[in-house]
Amino acid sequence: MSAEKYNVLEPYALRVESQYPYETLRGQSHVTEEFPVIPDIPDDLMSASDEHEAFTPAERERLYSSQDGDPMSGYPYNSAIRKGMLYEQRAAERLAVTGLQRLPDDVLTTLRTQKLLKGVTVRTSLEAISGLVDGSAALLLKQETEQPIGAYKLRGAYNMMRKLTDEQRARGVITASTGNHARAVAMSGELLGVSVTVVMPYGTPEVKILGAKELHANVVMHGENFDEAKAHCQELRAQSEGLTYVPPYDHEDIITGQGTIGAEILQQLEEGNIPYNQESTYVFVPVGGAGLIAGIARYVKQVRPHVQVIGVEPENCDAFARSLEAGQRVTLDTVDPFADGVAVRRVGELSFRIARAYVDGVVRVGNREISSAMVDLDAQGMRTEPAGALALAGVRAFIERTGKSGVFVAIRSGQNVDDTKMHRAVELANS
Repeated sequence: MSAEKYNVLEPYALRVESQYPYETLRGQSHVTEEFPVIPDIPDDLMSASDEHEAFTPAERERLYSSQDGDPMSGYPYNSAIRKGMLYEQRAAERLAVTGLQRLPDDVLTTLRTQKLLKGVTVRTSLEAISGLVDGSAALLLKQETEQPIGAYKLRGAYNMMRKLTDEQRARGVITASTGNHARAVAMSGELLGVSVTVVMPYGTPEVKILGAKELHANVVMHGENFDEAKAHCQELRAQSEGLTYVPPYDHEDIITGQGTIGAEILQQLEEGNIPYNQESTYVFVPVGGAGLIAGIARYVKQVRPHVQVIGVEPENCDAFARSLEAGQRVTLDTVDPFADGVAVRRVGELSFRIARAYVDGVVRVGNREISSAMVDLDAQGMRTEPAGALALAGVRAFIERTGKSGVFVAIRSGQNVDDTKMHRAVELANS
C-alpha cells in the first residue's frame, strides 16, 4: 500500500506567533516549546452554584476594587465576562512560570467551553483495551458512547444552542442530520426549552429516528442522503418565521464543543502518566463533515504538536481526503450509506479550513474493515455503529500498512446502531 493511501498531507507546521492559526505554514519547523496540558485553574471558577464561592478572597477583592483604566470596574462581581477575564488571567499566570507569553485563543476558548459544558456532557473514559490491535501498540478508546445520547455530538450542539438569544429560543431551531446530531439538538432543546425540528433522510437507522422523537423533536423524513435532507431543511427554514439553523459540523461553536474531546484526551494521558511526549503517539478521528477532527486537531496540535492527528474515512465516502489532495473542497457524486454517521458528499467550509491546517494525515478503510472493528468491539461488550468503529478500523489499517507502533487513541464516537445494520456488519466481516 502506497504512502499516499494513508497520508495525504505534508507535515504539520505552525508558528506560535502566527496571527492566523488556520493557515498551514509549509516548510516551518515544529514548535519546540509546549503549553501545559492542564492549566492550574480551579474547577469552581466557572461552575459554582453559589456565585460568592466562585472566587478566592483575593479575586473578590479585585472585583470590588475600582482601578483606573479598568473597563470592568463597577460591574457586579458575578459578571460572566469578568469571570472569563479572570479565567484567562489565571491561565496566563500559570504560563508565566513556563516562560511562555500566552495560550492561543483557540485553546483558551476550548478550555473555557469544557468547563461550561460540565453537568451537560460527560467527561468520557479513555480506556486501555487489549486484543483489538496486533503487535506492541497500545490502544486507548475514547468512549464517547458514554454521553447521554450515546455519541459525542451533544458537545457541539449544546455549546452552540446555549448561546441563542431569548428571541431565537422562542422561535425554535431546525437542523438536518443522519441521526446523532438530531438527538444532540433535540436533547439540547429539552434542556434549554427550545422547540426542535429535524430533517432526516430515508434510510436513517430506526434507533436514531426514535431517539430524536423520544426527546420531543419534530422529525421530518426527506431525501435519500444527508445533502438532500439538508436542502429540504433550508427550504423549511426559509418558509418559517425565524427558525435558527443548527449545523452538524460547520460552525465555530460546534467545532469548539467537539474540540473539548481533544482537551480531555491530553488531560487524561497526563493524569494516567502515559508516556506520549514523542512522535509515536496518535489520535485517530472519524471524519464526515470534518467538524470533529477540526476541533480535536486544532487543540491537540497547538498544545502537543508532536502528537499525530489522523483522520479516518470510508473508501467510498472520502470527501475530506479528496479535498486535501485537491487543495480545495471536493463534492462527491455519491456516498456509501453504510457508515451513515459520516456519509456526506462535501465537508464543511470552516471545518475544512481548520482541519487542513492541523491534521497530519488520512486513512481510508473499506466496509469490511469497519465491520470487523464493529464485530470485535461487540465481542467485548461494546455495541458500536459503523462511524463509531471507524477510528479503530483506521488504527488497524495504519499499523498494518506502515508497521508503526506506539500509543494509539481511537475515538469511539457513537453506539447507535440497529440490529439490521449489525447483522450486515457480521456478514461483511465474515465475507
